[in-house]
Amino acid sequence: MSYTPSSAVLTWLHSNGFTPDDWAKVDGYGNNALACAIMRNEVAIAEELLASGLIDINQCNHDGNNSLWFACFRDNITFIDRLVAAGVEIDHQNAAGATCLMYAASAGKIEVAKALLKHGADHRLKSQDDFTALDLASNREILKLLKPLYLEKSP
Repeated sequence: MSYTPSSAVLTWLHSNGFTPDDWAKVDGYGNNALACAIMRNEVAIAEELLASGLIDINQCNHDGNNSLWFACFRDNITFIDRLVAAGVEIDHQNAAGATCLMYAASAGKIEVAKALLKHGADHRLKSQDDFTALDLASNREILKLLKPLYLEKSP
């Protein structure tokens, strides 16, 4: 794939310790350039990096989190949608067995949880401590969103 980064992306890459010569490079925490851009809420940079198709969207950092985790952290529903469309593993479990849906539930991020569920996130998965997203629900809205799903019969 032929991709020439914009001057904005080149500047961003160099100022953040990345290079267009090595798309697999990670920072000291194991985050690739895409994860860093999303985490720092550099939306235009992240969009260009994602569109390039050269960065592994499922690359995990030292905590086992992929780029979707950071889009959820930033409440960036548009980027959640784009990552899912690009093939990110929506039910990826990090080093503690937590999924993005579990994180959204525990952080009270109702719109993030709705977006993940819309894309088919599995609410039945359990963390290493045997908790589901419902167990980790931190507010009434999350409970109201998730509880009916657990009352439905499993496939």
